[in-house]
Amino acid sequence: MPTSEFETELKNYYEQKRQSQLTNKIGQAASLMRETLLLCAVYDEVFEGTITPNQSIRDDVEILRSHVQNSEFDAIESKIESALADLEEERDDAREELQIELRDLEDRINGFRSLNKRISEVEEERIDELFDTIEGLDDVPIDEEREFEQLENEVREAASEFVQELEAVEDDLFEGFRGSDIEEQVRSLLQGETMHLTQPDGEELNALRESQLGPYLTLSLEGE
Repeated sequence: MPTSEFETELKNYYEQKRQSQLTNKIGQAASLMRETLLLCAVYDEVFEGTITPNQSIRDDVEILRSHVQNSEFDAIESKIESALADLEEERDDAREELQIELRDLEDRINGFRSLNKRISEVEEERIDELFDTIEGLDDVPIDEEREFEQLENEVREAASEFVQELEAVEDDLFEGFRGSDIEEQVRSLLQGETMHLTQPDGEELNALRESQLGPYLTLSLEGE
């Protein structure tokens, strides 16, 4: 084989390999963007407010897509690493923000467990299932072979069902105290907080003693 022909084939081989690697990186970019959007969907269903993806990053990805369609691999190569770094940072930021809120929600569910140990109002398995579900809410599926809309609908549905059960358990736990003199104190327990009575009146103390929390009530003077 003449040298010039060998060099041409070798050049073509490396160019094909480069194009394949760049195409794979474009796929990584798409996966990162899908993952971020799914994390945002979970946050939107579970909490008030939203996590808004960075529009400038979305625009950069669209430019990369146009380069792919036009087989402009030199342009892709010059931009892809920066785009991947931005997408990874955005994904990590979205996950961190979601996890912070989920940890607060775990404290709330711990409040459910603490109260339920005293009043035995709901099955403990329901609270265990809330913990099991919350541990996986930040682990979203990014199956490339499935339509994004289908994945988003499934993620939103699972998150919505979790919220409904969370509220149902809270309502069941709170039912016996609704409208009572200690309603606000029980609400604080359900939020995972410690009950503090700075200036309790007689009716409040009697209501606490006579409630299901009575056997677990300990009174002490401030400073003791």
